Amino acid sequence: MELGEALTRIKRSRDAKAAGLCNLAPGIYTDEALFRSLLPTDRFTLKALAYGVAKNLPLAGLAAAAALQIPIAKPYKYVEFAGPYSRTTAQMQVRYRPLRGVRDVNTVLGSFEVTDFPSTCVDVARWHGLEEGMIAADYCLANHLMTRGELEDAEFDSRSLNGAETVRRLVALASPGQQSPMESKMKLKLWRELRELEYEIVAQPEIHTTNNVYYPDFLFKELGIIVEYDGKGKYLDKNGRPDGKIIFREREREKVLMAMGFDVLRVTTEVVAECDYWDGLMQLIRDREWYPRHPQWGCVEGGFPIRL
Repeated sequence: MELGEALTRIKRSRDAKAAGLCNLAPGIYTDEALFRSLLPTDRFTLKALAYGVAKNLPLAGLAAAAALQIPIAKPYKYVEFAGPYSRTTAQMQVRYRPLRGVRDVNTVLGSFEVTDFPSTCVDVARWHGLEEGMIAADYCLANHLMTRGELEDAEFDSRSLNGAETVRRLVALASPGQQSPMESKMKLKLWRELRELEYEIVAQPEIHTTNNVYYPDFLFKELGIIVEYDGKGKYLDKNGRPDGKIIFREREREKVLMAMGFDVLRVTTEVVAECDYWDGLMQLIRDREWYPRHPQWGCVEGGFPIRL
């Protein structure tokens, strides 16, 4: 069931309580047992949808991202709206935001407006930081929900608003190569920690071999270091079971890359979350600084440079 189908409108609160419903927004309720069973981010999404139906203002920021099904790292304590003024109450926050574009979101109780994809990414970065904005922008670019040109236009329109410098960095670093929030977090970590070393780091480059083209997650071009993110579902089949064929193909791919002189560092979700891979990566960088450049590294093309 879509979350938007779990909403119901009731005029009298005592009727809702008798029916086992909990209040999400003025006049909008949902099943209390269902609500308690949801993840925190899904609870936030349901609450944002409820407020979108109840109020005559476009959702913005993380509330708009949740309504548009853009991944968010963590829920926010307020439901945000775009408006001609700023005001905060116990549950909602109206933020001053000249509207550039809006989209309609449909629920069982009707439709409401949210800021469009580029504006939402810009606002998330302005109000909640570069990491949250990067997760949103990378997702939208990877899934063709907006173009880079549209994101650049939204950045231009926000230059007079608070957080403009964060948005400038967002536009420079966002790319369609990251397929998950963890990859977006890794990209930011690499940029923040290693930008002073001036190594060229590329996301999703093309590495051409005799029979294939490989697209590693991240590549240090001068050092021949590949960093691969192995998400929780990477080696599972459609039923959630380990798939031997996928594991075999990935190991064969790694052998080919190592035969070409590349070093492959694999990191998992848990390792990325705790940054436990960092010491190993730094040691690998120190070791590889003295390696001569391998002749087959010239087969690398394209990709998305991680730099401003």
